[in-house]
Amino acid sequence: MLVQPAGIFNCIMHETCIEGRNLSWQNLRKALRISCGRCGALIYSHIEPQCCRVVVGSQKHLENEVYTNQEPTWSKGLAKGVDVSRPPLPAGSMINCPLDCHSTQMERLWIIDVGTGLIDSKGHERALACGDDYARIRWVWMDETDVVKRVALRADDNKPSVWGRMQMQLEKYNSKVNNRHFGLELNSGYSKALFSAAGKLPHAPELLSMQVLLQAASFSGCVDDYRDNKGTLLPYCVGPVNQDTLPMIQLLIAFGADPTHKNVEGRSAMAYAKAWAPENKELQQALADAGCNPDEPPAF
Repeated sequence: MLVQPAGIFNCIMHETCIEGRNLSWQNLRKALRISCGRCGALIYSHIEPQCCRVVVGSQKHLENEVYTNQEPTWSKGLAKGVDVSRPPLPAGSMINCPLDCHSTQMERLWIIDVGTGLIDSKGHERALACGDDYARIRWVWMDETDVVKRVALRADDNKPSVWGRMQMQLEKYNSKVNNRHFGLELNSGYSKALFSAAGKLPHAPELLSMQVLLQAASFSGCVDDYRDNKGTLLPYCVGPVNQDTLPMIQLLIAFGADPTHKNVEGRSAMAYAKAWAPENKELQQALADAGCNPDEPPAF
């Protein structure tokens, strides 16, 4: 049973819709999404409420703690969490996000406890430390096929907050960072900016722009939420290929991209990597290591 005390969350009062303002939220399923509070890397794309427990943090530096038996998203062959276990504690018992931004020489922190014995996991396999500087939680609404349609960053909301709040948050962000990608209308423009940064023709992959966009208040927390009429973002990174392609693939996988996803033509990123850069074995090997079929034929 999910314990959700009122008033314990301190998240941005903001809501975004993936496919436009006319979608009815009442027909969608609610789930919990968890990402790194520092870098934003995805930890859980969604956890069903009956599969986790959320309580007030037991220590003053934690807003909440989440207990669950569910394996993180990276267990499905996506980005891998970083094991920061230290003897005599068991290996694999102290886990950070894929970018490992909590384990520095000064801090030596971890955000997922998997049986160290130092944390009471309330009978669950995993305990997550939550707060703006640890793991960040938010609610998402999914359709019957598990595709996320709406996201609320105010985790205690029972439904997405009003559209006016979203517009105000975007305007506040625009004026704060003066980012050339913004000044866009709601999420449709933001989605187009993501695809442009990924390298959708006539554009080329642009890593810096993608890094900025993934830190925006508009970002839902998982790059695979954003789709055009052909598929997801990652395949666009490999056509055309430039110096930003490989680091962008690694970045998108850390933020929830499934490298094995196939577009409407039945092709994954591997097919386009072979077509656009047949001699780039490093790129093909990186995709194979991420789960793509190394024997997939070129797209053209």
